Amino acid sequence: MKAFESALAIRQKLADDNPSVTESQSDLAESHNNLGFLLRDIGQLAEALKAYESALGIWRKLADANPPSSSFRVACKESQQHRRRDEGNR
Repeated sequence: MKAFESALAIRQKLADDNPSVTESQSDLAESHNNLGFLLRDIGQLAEALKAYESALGIWRKLADANPPSSSFRVACKESQQHRRRDEGNR
């Protein structure tokens, strides 16, 4: 868990320092999503859902700001699927 939190902190700083770099923002979303997977796996579903929501919020902003890029829209859909699945497991 500590490694995931460390990665998230590093990516958060990079994203904050480089708000116009879409790769940094996307990497941050990916870290939130990965943390959600870990939290789900250890039974912390409420926290997992929060992590998925954080990832989804970032990917939505990226999708809106970069309409030609379908990868952000796919990431949004996948994050929504993870959230729905885990909401059903509460």
